[in-house]
Parts: sequence; C-alpha cells; structure tokens
Amino acid sequence: MIHMKNPLKTLALLSGAALLASSNLTAETVSTNPVGYVTTTITSGYNPIGTSFAKAPTFSGGVVEATSGSLTLSSSPTLDVASNTYYVEVIESTADIVGERIDVASVAGSVLTLDVNAPHNTLDDVSSFPSDTVVAIRSHFTLGEFNDLLGDSVNSDDTFNSATSDQILFFDGSFKTYLEYAGVWYENFGDFSVATGKVLAPGSGFFYYRNPGAGTPSDIEVVFTGAVRMNNFVQKLEVGYQFVSGGYPVASSPTDLQLNDNLEASAGFVPDESDLILTWSDGSFRTHLLYDDGSSSKWYENFGSFNEVTGTNLISPASAVLVLIRNNGQVLEIPRPF
Repeated sequence: MIHMKNPLKTLALLSGAALLASSNLTAETVSTNPVGYVTTTITSGYNPIGTSFAKAPTFSGGVVEATSGSLTLSSSPTLDVASNTYYVEVIESTADIVGERIDVASVAGSVLTLDVNAPHNTLDDVSSFPSDTVVAIRSHFTLGEFNDLLGDSVNSDDTFNSATSDQILFFDGSFKTYLEYAGVWYENFGDFSVATGKVLAPGSGFFYYRNPGAGTPSDIEVVFTGAVRMNNFVQKLEVGYQFVSGGYPVASSPTDLQLNDNLEASAGFVPDESDLILTWSDGSFRTHLLYDDGSSSKWYENFGSFNEVTGTNLISPASAVLVLIRNNGQVLEIPRPF
C-alpha cells in the first residue's frame, strides 16, 4: 500500500445546496462542523450511491499518548460502543497524518482501544501519533440509517425473493446482494444475517437497485444531511475493484481525487494496462482509462468520442464510481476543496 500526501489546494466554495454554520474546532470539546445537505433521486434500475458527509463528532480532543493499537486522550469520551461503530479521524497534527481514520474497539476512561483490523481503516498503527495531534471521534453511517432515509418507499413483497424486491449491492470481490424483508435489510448470501448495522464507510459506495419488477418502481428522492469535514480527507484504494465516493458534498473530478499521477497509466491507450474509473450511465458501465502521453497522465473516455475527462466531474456529491486498481494500492490525501 502506497501513501501519497498532497498539499492543500483552493477550489470552489460549497454550492448553495449546503447550509453552512461553522465554528472553530478546539481540543477537549465536541465540535460543530459546518452542516449541509444534498439530494439524489433513485430511479428504476441501478443507482450508484455514495455518502459524502460525515456525522458530527461525538468527541474531539488531543492525544496524550499513543501505542500501536491504542490512544490515550486528553479527556474521557462518552461512547455507546454497544450500539454504534465509531472511528477516530485526525483533524490536526504536525505529522503527515491529517485525515487518517481507524475504528474504535472499546473505551475505558480516556483510553481508546482501536480495531486495527477493520477493513476500511486507512492505517493500522497509531504509534507515530505525536502529542500535538487532535482527533475527532465520529460514529459511522450504517445501512439501517440509509433505510430510515428511504422511509416506506422500498418495494418488497416480503417473501425474501430478489425477483420481487428492491436490492442493495455492495462490491467485496464480487457483488453481494442485500434484500429488505419486513422493513429490515438482510444479507442475501452466507448466513443471511441482519445488515442494519453494516458500516457505510467514508469514501465508499454501493448500488441501490430499484427493481422494476417489484411493486411500483416510482422514483425515490433521498436527502443526505450531515457535517462537512474541515480537514483533508484520506481515500484508501485497494488492489481490485471498489466503489469510491467523495469525502465532501461537492462534485469531484479525477484531479480533485488525486487520481492522475498516483495511479497506473498506459503509454499505449490500452485499458488492460491502466487503472480504470467506471461510471454508470444508461444501464451500463462506461470505462475511463489513464493515458500517459510522455509528459503527463490524463484520463480519457474509452467510448464514444474518447474525450479527455481529467478535470470533468465524474462523481456527484451523492454518487459513486467503480475504481479498478491493478497492482499498487494507494492511500491518497484529498485536499479540502473549500
């Protein structure tokens, strides 16, 4: 896994869709980040969904001591670890770790024990955190909370039959399907476990399949609300395919997401030699490849007019794309765009 850090750059301010009410973040307090909302419409067929907001911090404070798998904080956070999955996010530090995230396993007083094996962590060892580091603790968004946004709009005849139900599909080596039954989402594989608590990790996404054969597949308008990060965002990219969304509620281009020089490019405009971005449009994936022209790497459509899209917004604030990393995993720092 390769870690790439990039300096902060200035981009456009948040659009008028965001309602901003900022305040300064200080150690040993619960901070109030700017808040906002974005709206997306789920239509018949497959809809790529990404969550670009964070939850407001439950706690923010300084680091007193760090070991590989624990942090001692400047005061004691109050966390309900039995009902929520929390993560630590670095918001200030003299070290090159701003935006890094790692899940919380348990808390005892001011000591956090960390879940170093959580798959969506951006690092698995915090021993290098200096004592001037300030962290925020947030709870993850979950599939159950997304279901709450849908209200009673999910189409299902409650027979646990994929042919007669809307579906949610996550990609984990292959597409894994989830079905709604009696108001609750379940895995449609393995042990068919309840999936209410499934984490919707920052920077990830999924497909919502509005099944045209289930009930009345009318459009669903979904409003995402939450806190807006005021620190840089770290995006973890594993080898293989993965859904990727932005860390901020703004539209994003490959350049915004640091996907140009950091990814593998083809010198011959050959898709099999390039990392890829796949967008979903009109019922199919459309492939974009990274072409090295000898002086720089730029993204192009591999269809239609083969337009360059390096600076084109391929990801909207509530959507996601599939990214293929062929050989070299990345951990990229995405500059705050405002």
